Amino acid sequence: MKPTLTLLSALLLWACNSTKQFSVGDDVSKNQYERLLKDFAKTPTDAALAEKLKYAYGRRETEQLQAIARLQGQASARALEQLLNSYIRLNQFYDAARATATVDKLLTPGDVSRQITDTRLLAADAWYNEADQLLSDGSWQSARAAQDALNKVNRWYPNYKNTKSLLAVAADQAVVDAVIVPMRNEGFFGAGIYGNGFGNGFAQSLSAQLARDLGGRYGNPTRLRVWDGDAMGGGYNNPNPDVLVEPVWTRWQRDPESRRNYTRNVSKQLENGRDSAGRQQYKTVTATLRITEFTQQTQADFDLRIGDVASRRPMNNRTWREGYTISQSWATYTGDANALGPDEWELLRSPQSIMRPSDEWLQQKILEKIYPELLQYLRSQLQ
Repeated sequence: MKPTLTLLSALLLWACNSTKQFSVGDDVSKNQYERLLKDFAKTPTDAALAEKLKYAYGRRETEQLQAIARLQGQASARALEQLLNSYIRLNQFYDAARATATVDKLLTPGDVSRQITDTRLLAADAWYNEADQLLSDGSWQSARAAQDALNKVNRWYPNYKNTKSLLAVAADQAVVDAVIVPMRNEGFFGAGIYGNGFGNGFAQSLSAQLARDLGGRYGNPTRLRVWDGDAMGGGYNNPNPDVLVEPVWTRWQRDPESRRNYTRNVSKQLENGRDSAGRQQYKTVTATLRITEFTQQTQADFDLRIGDVASRRPMNNRTWREGYTISQSWATYTGDANALGPDEWELLRSPQSIMRPSDEWLQQKILEKIYPELLQYLRSQLQ
């Protein structure tokens, strides 16, 4: 009598002869499974390959069913959405097996279309209820979260219940009126040293520059309206802002000046006639440069403080630590000027005086360095 192989025995035999790098009990990757699908579709009479595919299919299906089991029974909107996506992925897995007649016959894949329909309805209802609750909060942050929830519901079931009217309410509440107040410092400059100007490198003050780059009052009126607090003369209660943005210098440190003096010798060979045989002759000329290097470093901390007006609480706060170095060099020389090259002449032509820029000029230079990141950060917080 011919012995009968159990499924486990067959799988063990396959594991020993498999060219694939997994055996019974191993996980099966998506790529491994898809490769087996393609191979079996080409050679459906290969019994060993069929066993490999059945094993791989079972492992992949079990993983997805376990993920679904962990989510079942949870009533939150997020868990229901995750459950819906898990069912959709499982059905796509079944559809891929059904796509080829021989694979469909071998694996007899299931179908979870009904579960998808039921779970989609549960998720839509859960997100709708969450959005309704969020809108009762009255804050723009909650309104934006409600918009996201209602848009999901609308994608699944257009105008589910009264989604359309709730979206209109959410859109109105989600608009943020942000006022960027004039830039200030925390006590280390007198009023006459630094005003609200952004410096000569910018045509407007920092608050105007930020307001303009964020779209102003009309760039994105359904999401964000930005007001220049400097132009409003400090009247922040009109237009009743939701958010105040405060640019603040919190540290300003100009290090002591540093001066270094040193010498550098330079030389060059110059043609000096020919000898009796007509060969060129050269002479070496030298010069000594006395070089002065001057440096001064400025270190600063700049805060961007974002506060919610209604709650009178800070929303976020970020600090940029940046610096700027003033560096000057000049020189005098003794010796033969013919020994000097372009670099030496540049040093000799440099003014022999120290540039001591104003704090306003230095703040402009530091702001130029951090402005792109500062603007991007503000966008991420408000839009």
